[in-house]
Amino acid sequence: MIGEIVRSGRAKLEEATRLLRYAEENRKPRDLSVPKCPLVLRVEVTNRCNSNCVFCAYQYQTRPWVAMTDEIFRRAVDQFTALGGRAINFSPIVGEALFDKRLEEKVSYARQFPQFVKMELYTNGILLTRKRFESLVDAGINEFHVALSGFSAAEYERVYRNPGYSTVFRNLREIAASSAAKEVSVVIHSHTDSLWPEDEPDYQTIRDLKTFPILVGPDVVSWHGSIKQSDLPGHMFLVNPVRVQRKPCFMLWGGFAVLADGRMTLCGCTDVDGTGLPLGNIQSVDLDAHLRDGRWSRWCDSFGEGNPPAFCRGCDSYWPHG
Repeated sequence: MIGEIVRSGRAKLEEATRLLRYAEENRKPRDLSVPKCPLVLRVEVTNRCNSNCVFCAYQYQTRPWVAMTDEIFRRAVDQFTALGGRAINFSPIVGEALFDKRLEEKVSYARQFPQFVKMELYTNGILLTRKRFESLVDAGINEFHVALSGFSAAEYERVYRNPGYSTVFRNLREIAASSAAKEVSVVIHSHTDSLWPEDEPDYQTIRDLKTFPILVGPDVVSWHGSIKQSDLPGHMFLVNPVRVQRKPCFMLWGGFAVLADGRMTLCGCTDVDGTGLPLGNIQSVDLDAHLRDGRWSRWCDSFGEGNPPAFCRGCDSYWPHG
């Protein structure tokens, strides 16, 4: 009984503190000449991963492994909420979000603000058991994206460089049996080195579950030259970068990312160490400082002027907006 009273008291204090911070953010004067809010807040809750994929720059990051503190996360969400944000992506640039044992608490915290209509998560699925999946759905995740190689253990070890294929395959079958899978979107992204992944028996098994759309592609990006074609097995290949960049990249135009240690970047896609398009650290800089001081507008306009940021030039992840 005493324990329940203490927990209830802590919860009420936490809620009051959260609402106070939210009110404080809303009272700040705003410059009406800048956009009220980007589309998406990308949150890297950890930069640690349990895979070492041949096509990922995780193997080249220089940052130490760290999990995002509740303080950093809540500061980001409170400020994004005050800006009018409506979508949060819980996907590391390089890492596996499910390593964060407090992920559900973070998701639940954001879900308390009813304005968030999209709560998205990318994962390699190794730690996505049916129990964890259901707890994340209960917490508020409504879009799951599961990254997979092809549909065999041999290819998985070749591409993802770990022996977790059977675990992922089992997790997917168990998730398909959960009623929670009918409440949310779950998409499989197959990064394959096979010419005919659809012929694999496991592909047909997953397809016949009629639960998960499967997107198959052999093309990957170079992460600003970190990944070479010679690094890729089988029939995987690097995409050709777009040479003419006259429109701002959607990743730059549509949002920004807060990395696990609080540093912010305008590129939540390939800025592995947060140094390509840095925005400062949220522990000392407001989330929207780049909107207020004109950096966002200048960077967006630079594409139309034929002089995009140096970090963006020749990027094969370039995704033109508009």
